Amino acid sequence: MSHGVGSQPIDFYEAKAITDTFGKNPKKPLITTFKPYVGHNLGSSALLESVVLLLALKNNIIPQSLNCDNVDSKFNISLVREKKEIELKLAMKICCAFAGYNAAAIFKKVN
Repeated sequence: MSHGVGSQPIDFYEAKAITDTFGKNPKKPLITTFKPYVGHNLGSSALLESVVLLLALKNNIIPQSLNCDNVDSKFNISLVREKKEIELKLAMKICCAFAGYNAAAIFKKVN
């Protein structure tokens, strides 16, 4: 799940990091964002989005990315445009914070 704040510079560098990590035209990871669903509530957004991500992981659902019409063509990322029901084993949450603090958390299902 991307940070997906809807700011062109932040979204540009986020897409670049995904492309740099997974290669050009990656089929995976499938990318979505929850900001259009819950808004950007600043300090608690990473926690709230992590809860939503855990529910999506538990229920094997990747919600569609809402209100994302103009993806930079330089970055052919796999943005989820329609809800997908797919077996999920792990998910990653990217968080970009003020003053350049960035983090990623990986959540994995355990039996």
